[in-house]
Amino acid sequence: MSPLESIASMLEIFAAAVLRPTSQVEDLMLAGQKRQSAHARKSVA
Repeated sequence: MSPLESIASMLEIFAAAVLRPTSQVEDLMLAGQKRQSAHARKSVA
């Protein structure tokens, strides 16, 4: 593997590592908001 190829694969891994957790965090935040709003509705009712 050439140095350029290894850099490219490292960048791909890095990009995947950076991009995946952010989408997971967004999913968790959305789930948390849904849970909170559902809980708020229950406590109001």
